[in-house]
Amino acid sequence: MKSCKKVVSKNNLRLYRCFLATTILVHGIFHLILPALANGAKAGDTLENTATGTYEDPNDPGKTINTTSNTVKVIIAEVAGITITKNTVTDVNLGDIEPGDELYYDFKVKNTGNDPSKFQLPAANRVRVTDENGNASTNGIVSKLQYKLKGATVFTDVPAGGGETPSVDAGDEFDVRVIVTVVPTAAADSILRIYLGNTPDSPNNQNQPRTNNDDDVYTVDNPGTTPTGEIAGDPANGTREASDFLEATVKAQTKVFNGPKDAPEAVGLTTDTANPAYQNDDFTNKSSPVAANTEPGKLINPDPVTFTNSVQHSGSSPKDISILPTPPTIPGDLPTGTKVTIKFGSEEREYLWNGTKFTKTDGTDITAKTDYITIPGVTGGAGGKRDYTVTVDLPANTALSTDTEKGYPVPITTFIDDATPGLGTTEPRNTTIDRVYTGFMKMEKLSKLEKGTGPDVPTGQDTFSKDDKTPAAGNIIVYQIVYKNISEAAPTGGNGNVTLSAKSFKIIEDGTAGTNNWAKDNNSDGKIDTSNEVGSAIGSATGTTAFFNGEPPTSGTDQSGDTAATDVTKYEYSVTNNVAPQETGTFEFKRKVSPDSPLPLVP
Repeated sequence: MKSCKKVVSKNNLRLYRCFLATTILVHGIFHLILPALANGAKAGDTLENTATGTYEDPNDPGKTINTTSNTVKVIIAEVAGITITKNTVTDVNLGDIEPGDELYYDFKVKNTGNDPSKFQLPAANRVRVTDENGNASTNGIVSKLQYKLKGATVFTDVPAGGGETPSVDAGDEFDVRVIVTVVPTAAADSILRIYLGNTPDSPNNQNQPRTNNDDDVYTVDNPGTTPTGEIAGDPANGTREASDFLEATVKAQTKVFNGPKDAPEAVGLTTDTANPAYQNDDFTNKSSPVAANTEPGKLINPDPVTFTNSVQHSGSSPKDISILPTPPTIPGDLPTGTKVTIKFGSEEREYLWNGTKFTKTDGTDITAKTDYITIPGVTGGAGGKRDYTVTVDLPANTALSTDTEKGYPVPITTFIDDATPGLGTTEPRNTTIDRVYTGFMKMEKLSKLEKGTGPDVPTGQDTFSKDDKTPAAGNIIVYQIVYKNISEAAPTGGNGNVTLSAKSFKIIEDGTAGTNNWAKDNNSDGKIDTSNEVGSAIGSATGTTAFFNGEPPTSGTDQSGDTAATDVTKYEYSVTNNVAPQETGTFEFKRKVSPDSPLPLVP
């Protein structure tokens, strides 16, 4: 017999052809079919083995005689197999991995069995997130799992509770993507490790018998004989699982700065406790014009007011920064029906405030990325500053700010968007407030009586109030105007906020204008009915007072600027300096009631 040759199969099972042939000859086996495990052969394939031999008859030397054994058939059993290998981690915005970023952790899963198989993928909330030591970490949130089979061009979402892939042919591999959001509070240089699957520690993490965990990735045998090539029955080696992990290092946190023009890093009063690095109440205050003779209590339709804001970020790589109007802290502070228009370059979006939230102008929700403006490729630092405009159009029947003593705030939030449209809870963001006032210098007129050369004044009428007064001839009426800049002042410790100061503030007291009659000759006797008390016109702030004589023209002389005149009919008090936010002051003057003055007198 010829010498035996040793054959080593891929699974290191040593078979000896000569041993098999000898066994067949000795035992006289003519036909045998056995199942076998095999690596590299398809399940159900039949391996046939027939031994041959030669010999000579010593009586007839040199003549070869052949002998052949029976054929042994070995049917390859169905074997399950799986490997998971790490691939790449990708930052969706293609920059540094920073808090608030969305990351793609991509793995390769391969069917290393010899039969088609499906694969079970876990629910997103079961995927393990750890630090570099394998300790549970809250620095990342897994939002979704996806897979992409061989030949596919797009990823398919794994159901929220986990699910099976379609069947994968033996030897094929497919992609699994774990989508992770880095939380805003993730520390710089922290490691974010994501596990796909759960097997014993390395190196025993590939093609292992499954031990039941809710984050396992494992083989699922196709039932019956579908698809083509599927062998009925369970795999000879049972259910198999595998695992691997990928790591990413979180860089320093990217901060978005959004504030008044040229002051994106403006600081307001209140710190955002969830994101301490951000100040979300810095502001720009502006006023809509108010028509002359608009009395307190009147509702108006204000003109639109346009603001310019600036945005930048602290990252080291370009970022796309999106812009949306957001609800004020107190929703009722902004009138329902307010329209807000945001513009950057040639792009423009309009929004409507419905009393609860901002919507598109047709009343539908903001749901797509195309519903808002995104400034592309903003580079980091001050050199990347970008300006955008916000126009606020308050609705008709809006109250005067001088009546309510407050403005109408429109918070504007800029943010680094993730894959989910709209402003979520984890994106880096910053808010600035564009606040519209419908007038901001409030004036209140008060009066009181002094005895003068007349009788005692009625009880209670000797103190300033808005109540009507009943002076007698010879009594003195003291008129007082209390003024206040009602706009919000810059917060202590803040910076970059744009406040409203009143420039060239002037109070005009004309006793003959409109319904005023205190400086008229109401009974046509040639004398005005009240006379100026010389030296009584006094303002609380540094300023000047001009005096005018308009009626009656008995002296034929102009009393303008004459502080000694008694027939003054008009005062103009001009404050020298700007009136700062929340600053108050007064202007008062006295008029003596003439003996023959008809009453009452209108202030």
